[in-house]
Amino acid sequence: MHIQPLSQEDEDAAAHSLIVAFSDEPIGSFIYPDASAREAGDKKFFTDLIKNRDPLKIKVDVTDDIGAVAVWEHKSTDLTEDAAYPSIEGIKPEAEQLFALVDKNEPPRPFLYLAFVGAAAKGTGAGSALICHGLEQAKPGERVALFTSIGSVPFYERFGFKVTTTMEVQGFSLAWMIKHE
Repeated sequence: MHIQPLSQEDEDAAAHSLIVAFSDEPIGSFIYPDASAREAGDKKFFTDLIKNRDPLKIKVDVTDDIGAVAVWEHKSTDLTEDAAYPSIEGIKPEAEQLFALVDKNEPPRPFLYLAFVGAAAKGTGAGSALICHGLEQAKPGERVALFTSIGSVPFYERFGFKVTTTMEVQGFSLAWMIKHE
């Protein structure tokens, strides 16, 4: 499986792959309990993220068939250098609380942030290949961090990530995980 940077002509396909990949993720159901709202929200969010990203701040890797996508950002100690992510509109207040906790519990900077990784077809190894590729691209000694739903923790532990913080709102839990290089 070949991993490559996202090209402009493949942006629509990459956004579609993320929409499909996250359509059944638990966090999506928490953010948008209504399935049609979730579908519309995911479509807007991932399309905006891919098409309007600053390529100097957000790196997107894809598999050669564009069926799997990873979104990476270097988080520096200078907060003004952060990439601008699209707003998530129409989410329930508890989801806003959860994202506020994610921000509050962010690991100390600097680190390489795996913002999203997803494959339209689960179980193909494409997501794992993207993660391995990204970890290989990390600078020597650079920490890599992500946040995920509790149910996905075992998947990321396979790559050496460790839970550093857990957060919960209304019975839904997320974890920050870090891998030290």
